[in-house]
Amino acid sequence: MTNIFGGTEVDLSQADMNGTAVLDVTALFGGATLIVPSNWNVISEAVAIMGEVKDKRVMKGLPEINKTLLIKGTVIFGGIDIKSF
Repeated sequence: MTNIFGGTEVDLSQADMNGTAVLDVTALFGGATLIVPSNWNVISEAVAIMGEVKDKRVMKGLPEINKTLLIKGTVIFGGIDIKSF
């Protein structure tokens, strides 16, 4: 996913998986909102320069070990928000 002076919203709330999924995000003066189930384990390896990656999910119980979303990439003057509903 690449955002330059813009944004993207990805809704994974109805998705299901086993194992690890990798999402590569590049945000330059833009951002991304990821809607992720609250029981997924989310790991961010994204590099943030004058930006941030925020996990705003409300955790309901322990995360499932076999459902991991790995976020990689670069955020410069932007952000990635991780939410759940």
